Amino acid sequence: MFDNCVSKIADILSSQSASFEAGAPYFADSHYKAIPFDVSNFRKFAPKRNGSTLCFVDGGNLDIVSAPNFSIQFLRIASVAFKGGKRLPLSLPQRIESIALVTHASDLRKFKVQYFPLDDGQRQYLPQDFEISKSSFSNSQDELAQHPISAAGGAARKFAEWNYGARIIRECLDKGDIFVRDGALQVGLEGEEKFATDAYAAANDKGVIFSGFAKTSTLVTTTGFPLTASVQMLANKHNVGGAWYYAPLAENQNPRHLGDIFVGKFFEHSPYAFRFEIHNGAGREVGAIFEEIADNSRDLSFPGYPYGLVVADKLARVEMGERDALQARIKLQLSRVKGIRECIAATDAHKIISGL
Repeated sequence: MFDNCVSKIADILSSQSASFEAGAPYFADSHYKAIPFDVSNFRKFAPKRNGSTLCFVDGGNLDIVSAPNFSIQFLRIASVAFKGGKRLPLSLPQRIESIALVTHASDLRKFKVQYFPLDDGQRQYLPQDFEISKSSFSNSQDELAQHPISAAGGAARKFAEWNYGARIIRECLDKGDIFVRDGALQVGLEGEEKFATDAYAAANDKGVIFSGFAKTSTLVTTTGFPLTASVQMLANKHNVGGAWYYAPLAENQNPRHLGDIFVGKFFEHSPYAFRFEIHNGAGREVGAIFEEIADNSRDLSFPGYPYGLVVADKLARVEMGERDALQARIKLQLSRVKGIRECIAATDAHKIISGL
């Protein structure tokens, strides 16, 4: 029966692909005015080193111990730079590691986030402690809806990524260099815009190209197909070979999204195309930016994906095995605090049952 179900699903998906129509880019937000597909908007390029330093930043965070009234998270932000195809050491720490404590603020409509860096000397690279509205983490209009406290750990990581990126640009990069953050340039969280604005200002002041590379994209077209897949299939249909980028996809008038959106294929033989964004203030010819990124996207570990982001991801990743060790150490110390065990017990029954 299982195989029969899967076979029926495969038939449905196959019929959809067979009747592929690209449609047009679709954006639900009225700040974006979609532009119909036009094969003349493809631009081909070849990998090339233009003498720029490429710097990549990524971050990771993981909930270690949590209860309805607190979340203890471990976060790690990492950077890696390349020039002329070789790793380039930066004057700033390559990894920033911190514990983040999320609690309810005195105003119970907000979470309070505090940073506790493992190295006190790294406190300068982290944002100031902050409070953030709980509504930032839910689209629900239900006043009784619970907002998971652990979700604020993602805000702690994102803000730290922007903040660390701004420091790198100001202290380590020069005119014509390219900064690449993991993810798109749109800001969605309360307070995030302040950090993005500071990072953009640093890039504009130094003449650095600020960009975002999204490893995944949920954008679709008016026919329901993934946007990146539709652009790829359009390229295949019109025999657009090699490495290429496609734009424009939309007129972007979103004040919280200061970037031009592209779809790019960074390696000729790669089956992948990615959403790539360049900050509006970039003053360099777009093709040259793609050439530099493509030169860094030829490693056999993942052809077509920037090797710098592969390395940054590995450096920033918080593994589950690492989580278990941290959890044991934290729980040992917390066990001495009166009432902590009861707080944790409010939400950990599911974990216990799953382990039986």
